Amino acid sequence: MTHEFKEIVDQAIINQQKNLKSVLATVVHLEGSSYRKPGVRMLIDEYGTMTGAVSGGCVEKEVVRRAKSVFADGKAKVIAYDGRYRLGCEGTLYILIEPFIISENFSQAFIQNLELRMPFK
Repeated sequence: MTHEFKEIVDQAIINQQKNLKSVLATVVHLEGSSYRKPGVRMLIDEYGTMTGAVSGGCVEKEVVRRAKSVFADGKAKVIAYDGRYRLGCEGTLYILIEPFIISENFSQAFIQNLELRMPFK
């Protein structure tokens, strides 16, 4: 588990305690090159605050903009971002944006596994 994922889960829990909605953006596929690889994630709250990153900074604002519809209708979607014409992000990123709600069971198991340094299953 990465430190970034722990920050995302921690922030999602805080958001839920504050009754803020969150969505999770995950790079699910990449064609070409990018600063980050498939599997990286970014949490976005309903005010557009981000935790984590899905690129080196060339995609995040667009992901936040496109996340607004997920907040509005609660439906996950996949977006394609073609960065071939921007420096650094030369590939096409496919990003899943989905509502992100952490159950109490997951939260407890997450904390316990971290404390015991055990893998997640």
